[in-house]
Amino acid sequence: MRERDSLVTAVGVIFALGIIAYVLMVSITAGSLSLPSGGIMGDDPGPVTDGLICSEDFDQGLSGWILIGNPQPMIRDDLGNPPPCFDSRGDDLWDNFAVSTTRFDYSDGLILQCDLYLNDSHTDGCWVDGLFRLAREEAGGGAVMQVSYRVIGEACWGNPPEERGHAYRDFGIMNESGKYEWDTRIVDEDLGEWHRYTVVIRPDRTVDFYVDGKLSHRTEQQIAPSDSGLYLVIGNRSHRIYGPALIDTIRVYSYSEQTVERLARTNSGK
Repeated sequence: MRERDSLVTAVGVIFALGIIAYVLMVSITAGSLSLPSGGIMGDDPGPVTDGLICSEDFDQGLSGWILIGNPQPMIRDDLGNPPPCFDSRGDDLWDNFAVSTTRFDYSDGLILQCDLYLNDSHTDGCWVDGLFRLAREEAGGGAVMQVSYRVIGEACWGNPPEERGHAYRDFGIMNESGKYEWDTRIVDEDLGEWHRYTVVIRPDRTVDFYVDGKLSHRTEQQIAPSDSGLYLVIGNRSHRIYGPALIDTIRVYSYSEQTVERLARTNSGK
């Protein structure tokens, strides 16, 4: 599956973009991500604040992020969960990203949460992909964990015919041997609604992936040992005709079982 290799191909693509980015991109002024200001789904009991490391609802724009791509990613004031939200604006030519200036370490465990939305264009569309990852490189490459959500419609002529006409969700990690472990599923029914993805990296380096509070995948192998400073990367493609692909309500927590149990009660998207 060609688009499935976001972790593999994007490393090379983003490395090249990283070089170009220093010429083309606008570097947003560094700053810490904001404290919680909403964005929790309407029927959820409320945000978890215990162990909260950082939070992003995009109500302060894109301060605290470095933008990569041309055209640059943008904030959408008309859409979100609730508005505003992040739109990568990537298209058929560019994968666009935002890279956090805040860095993370999962040596003692870590919990990451993000809301994703994809327009229902799985029949005819292409270039509609949303992802978030932890990466070793400042330009967004060297990913060790990734959640991606993508459409492969008839416009994706480079993909085999049997792959077209569907939306796919990928959970991936780099394991201890430096190889990628993937879980990929067809999720056509998820399109056109917001969904909440929660990634639990435990202190023993096993990784659980939740969708709307329900466990969807547990890795067979351990994730590679943590570097001292990993970047959070969001974005990919949001084609102006077939999209959008949107990202909202990012949370990062220190690990605790109590927080995992609390987040597992998160209600489904809307």
